[in-house]
Amino acid sequence: MRFIPNPLRYAAALALTTLCTVAAAQDFPSKQVRIVVPYATGGQPDVHGRILSQALAAELGQPVIVENIPGAGGVSAVSAVLSAPADGHTIFLGDAAFWAINPALKPKQPNDFIKNFAPVRMVHVTSVALVVNPSMQVNTLLEFLALVKSKPGVYSYASAGVGSISHLTMEAFKAAHGVDILHVPYKSSGQALPAIIGGEVNMIFSGLPAVSSFVKAGRLKVLAVSTKTRTRLAPDVPSVAEISAPDFNLVSGGGLLVRTGTPRAIIDRIAAAVDRAYTHPEVISRLNSAQIEFIPTATPDAMAEQIRGDIQRWNAAVKASGASTD
Repeated sequence: MRFIPNPLRYAAALALTTLCTVAAAQDFPSKQVRIVVPYATGGQPDVHGRILSQALAAELGQPVIVENIPGAGGVSAVSAVLSAPADGHTIFLGDAAFWAINPALKPKQPNDFIKNFAPVRMVHVTSVALVVNPSMQVNTLLEFLALVKSKPGVYSYASAGVGSISHLTMEAFKAAHGVDILHVPYKSSGQALPAIIGGEVNMIFSGLPAVSSFVKAGRLKVLAVSTKTRTRLAPDVPSVAEISAPDFNLVSGGGLLVRTGTPRAIIDRIAAAVDRAYTHPEVISRLNSAQIEFIPTATPDAMAEQIRGDIQRWNAAVKASGASTD
């Protein structure tokens, strides 16, 4: 005998599921919330996480703590989130390294990040800038391009290591402009920046907060940012896209994610709480003081779109670099 589905039964099941989802959202949060940061204390992700945790605690009515789980390429932090229930009480503060760069560098990941995580909202943009040692005697991006094109292979750039954002951004820049610049990898940006300031190498693509004090002191010169448009942190600095390569747009943005399976109503509630938190003057002041380019309003769907774009852009950057960690 052929089974004939009962529409009323399906409708009742759907209604029950909806009621359960709404009830879960209404009860959220029912306990302490933790934000897992896959980096050590003191860095910008950690600082942002702590500012955000205090603001969210006020919005959600429950304690919100930051748990730093650095090392192991982020595997330990990801595993900690995936081992927690999919109920919104454990939130991951990740960036493009997790959903775009690492999978491109090492396709055989222990966890399928895109499959296992659901976006909540983007929270910040990290503007990466092309900075040079003043000895290069260039003041604009066009002057810089003319100089390096006239002397292929003579000038060098530093990076924080093979596969780092500073490495991939410059390799994408080289491919977009057809220039030959020698790569000098260091173990970290903490080693690379002194090398540029000291004149051992000529340039780097670096996060603006890391170099702003040196730029102000005249020890480094910033020529352009890698984002599609200019940044609030340096509104007088043009983007590469507006000067020389219209399609150039590489950004290291950070965002909140939860385990896949977390009810959408809970995801929306977290996103809305962040929106409200970013309207408070004291929160805005702390973020500005930390040179964090926060995103005032955002949605889960907008973050999903950002992730799709990041995957495409960073895959191309990795391909241009020839880097791989497999």
